[in-house]
Amino acid sequence: TAPSDLATHTERWTALLGDPHLTNHLRAWDTTTCGLHVHVSRRPISPLTLGKILVFLNSPLTQDAIATLAGRTSERWARVSPKKITDATKSSDSRYQALNLQNDDTIEFRIFKGTLKLEHVLADIQFCHAVVSWSRDVSLRDTENWQCFVTFIAHEKAYKTLWNWLQAHGLTT
Repeated sequence: TAPSDLATHTERWTALLGDPHLTNHLRAWDTTTCGLHVHVSRRPISPLTLGKILVFLNSPLTQDAIATLAGRTSERWARVSPKKITDATKSSDSRYQALNLQNDDTIEFRIFKGTLKLEHVLADIQFCHAVVSWSRDVSLRDTENWQCFVTFIAHEKAYKTLWNWLQAHGLTT
């Protein structure tokens, strides 16, 4: 994706994935070579918020829920890293991290398996938006707390598709 607001993503993804002429003969979920990478602008993200995002995505306490949403756990495509959060901003030759920090203008969530299901694409994009928004205000103590994140989602109308997806997959309790 390119950085954009949720309304624009919803409009464009609905137009693309809602047209069978555009998606006929395409595969995404049933292949090992397709992933959804979501780019988010770096501009509004402070170093502290970035650190919280990294902790949340890489915490053993959130891994099962994130893997369920992402549809994959493959170390080949998006390694959970780094071992120490202080190493996250150091230069690396690998883009293949759960959160790629190699781009100058964006951070890139690389955790999602490819899908052609509109609801799943929108849930994935809303997840990235929600993680960034939640990470701005969450306490350091709650950064690894999946339930705290879920509570945030439940109270935000902008994340209705994500909330419905999480409920359908048993990730809200």
